[in-house]
Amino acid sequence: MIWLTILLLACTDQSNTSAKKSEMEQTELQTGTFSKKAKEDTIKILESYEKIRALFASDSLIGLEENCDAIIKITKQAEFSAPDQLKPRYTIIAKQAKDLKKASQADMDGARQDFGYLSKVIIELLREEPSLQENLFVFECPMAQDYKFWIQKDKKINNPYMGKEMLECGAPASF
Repeated sequence: MIWLTILLLACTDQSNTSAKKSEMEQTELQTGTFSKKAKEDTIKILESYEKIRALFASDSLIGLEENCDAIIKITKQAEFSAPDQLKPRYTIIAKQAKDLKKASQADMDGARQDFGYLSKVIIELLREEPSLQENLFVFECPMAQDYKFWIQKDKKINNPYMGKEMLECGAPASF
């Protein structure tokens, strides 16, 4: 009888351990834990975004298409490896990059507006996945026409919405 009690307790303890492990795995899936691949892909998207931001800050669109193409390509990879609840964000990022790719130097105001739309969806993604916010800063331009925020790697304001005319215009913001 004692052996039977010990055996039952041991089995119960193992099933509790398995249940706890299953609960932890399920929680990780629900919270959208980023895989290493998804994080690497997203960092590549952010690197291309940073190059685009720097172009606008210098009042130039030379290299815009190349960087938009990089974002479009990488979003497909990131979308595949990202948690399900974030996959639609990558689809929207790719769409905004396609729209921005059509921008013209002759219409910098319109191009900057499209850059704002891209910034918005990227910032929304970063808000949903805080692990991606590392070493990034958010700023706000009070004079921007539509979306007023952008991200960059440097703490010093380098405003893409106003370019060389008002490069340091803006204020730090939060995610």
